[in-house]
Amino acid sequence: MRQHRNLLICSAALLLAAGCSRPNGAVSALVDGAPTSGAFGAECSSCHGSAENPAPPTSLKGLTATTELAVGAHQTHLRGGLLRAAIACQECHVVPGKTNDPGHLYKDHADVTFGPLASANGSTPSWDRQSATCATYCHGATMKGGVTTAPVWTRVDGTQASCGTCHGIPPPPESGHPAVAKGMAGCIDCHADTVRADGSIDVAGGKHIDGQVQVSGVTCTSCHGSTSSIAPPHGTHGETATTTLAVGAHQSHLNDSAIRQAVACSECHLVPSSPTHSNGVVDLTFGPLATTAGAQPSFDASQATCASTYCHGSTLNAGGSNTTPIWTRVDGTQAACGTCHGLPPPASTGHPTVTSGLAACVSCHPDTMNADGTVNVAGGKHMNGVVDAAGLSCTSCHGDATRSTNPAAPPKGTKGETATTARAVGAHQSHLTANALRVAVSCSECHLVPTSTSHSTGTATVTFGAVANTGTASSWNGTTCATYCHGATLTGGTNNNPTWTKVDGTQAACGSCHGIAPATGQHGRSAHQSAGCVACHAGYSATSVNTANHINGKKDLGGALIQTYDPSTRSCAPACHGTQTW
Repeated sequence: MRQHRNLLICSAALLLAAGCSRPNGAVSALVDGAPTSGAFGAECSSCHGSAENPAPPTSLKGLTATTELAVGAHQTHLRGGLLRAAIACQECHVVPGKTNDPGHLYKDHADVTFGPLASANGSTPSWDRQSATCATYCHGATMKGGVTTAPVWTRVDGTQASCGTCHGIPPPPESGHPAVAKGMAGCIDCHADTVRADGSIDVAGGKHIDGQVQVSGVTCTSCHGSTSSIAPPHGTHGETATTTLAVGAHQSHLNDSAIRQAVACSECHLVPSSPTHSNGVVDLTFGPLATTAGAQPSFDASQATCASTYCHGSTLNAGGSNTTPIWTRVDGTQAACGTCHGLPPPASTGHPTVTSGLAACVSCHPDTMNADGTVNVAGGKHMNGVVDAAGLSCTSCHGDATRSTNPAAPPKGTKGETATTARAVGAHQSHLTANALRVAVSCSECHLVPTSTSHSTGTATVTFGAVANTGTASSWNGTTCATYCHGATLTGGTNNNPTWTKVDGTQAACGSCHGIAPATGQHGRSAHQSAGCVACHAGYSATSVNTANHINGKKDLGGALIQTYDPSTRSCAPACHGTQTW
């Protein structure tokens, strides 16, 4: 059999040498799967194709129908069309050498080995002989939306090479391609090297189906936004309604409003530096303003809500009615005053109560508010990451600036309290006003006196002073206090733990702090009692005290009868008797 085949091959070679241009009849038949013609040095068309084109038709067996595997779409690929230039033979199979590749003569089918174009863009080309289909870059294997990305080789009717068979028109959203509302004619806006103004392919340019995506002249508005603004609407899929995620509150953020200046794009997402960023996914990355004060913003696409942004009051904990706004609700209700923080912020934040509405805000926030209660948007300080307060004094939060004496102390309290039964008011004015028993008590005897207006925490810091702590460690339980001033170191007083919010005079009467006379030392001797307080304490009488010295933390002696007193020996030298220990 081998000898027979060799004989036929030699015969074919002789025929070709004799001038036969292509095999015929028995000579063109296959012997054991190999053609009997095509001796070394012969042209490709000696076995298949024609003088004009070496590719089938005709096939090795003389077949001419495109429905035959040996013919199929050979000529369709090798000729340029409306979509592309001619495809080289080596993009689908090895091209045999005419003088040094006798081996291909003995194979019963072509060696399908795809080339660089068929493998472009990460494609892994494949050929299924059984179904006569291929999957390659050229037919959109790496693209999206094509209706025929695995064409049948033996179907040559034009339906598998029309626009839209390899990729969608335009490619679908998941490919990251924007929607094109004006059809193929819109492609030229971004693909001027491959598409003409009428929507047809620029085949002569040779860049369509060349393994690359040619993009030129692209700006932000090529995919979204409009000539007036780069932000949607339109969205990349053509969306225009604010109820869609792609549009939502973009324009609301990017325009000044009644309560703030425009918000920068970078506060919600990265601002791309080139038009190649499109991947079909919005990369949310919040900026420095949105993350002010440690805020950790997040976005829930399923609910279309953003949470934990400084811009919407998440770090204020200040009574805002809507700190988790819905991105797709653009009706003005989510950006009204009071949605981010209370009006005013609640007492828990340390903010004083404002009873005269928004117009009062200007007294503490002149850089952000106008006298009529509107926000000073032009100033740019509202929602800037800083609490801008200016021109503050003690009476900005408590007390009454119109009062000539003790204006800083309540009433009013920081929450607007005026009744002495309220702890914020209590006996403030009673202490700060001189009375028949003493001079005015300094504020520092009960609490620290702030050196700035930034001390507000919502809680009073009670820290007793030197006089209050004389001879004792003063205490405060939130209702009553125990201090030197109220006789904590003395005896006989009827009320050494007065209630702060009882301001009726009963807790400051003579005898409430110590007995009359005190039950200490020799006070109780009848001779001393009959002599009266003035005998040892200058400025006192049977019915009055020396207010300059009373409750000063000292034992002031030097009345009408006493000349000297030695505290180390507790002895005096009065006119009435000799030296005697008290």
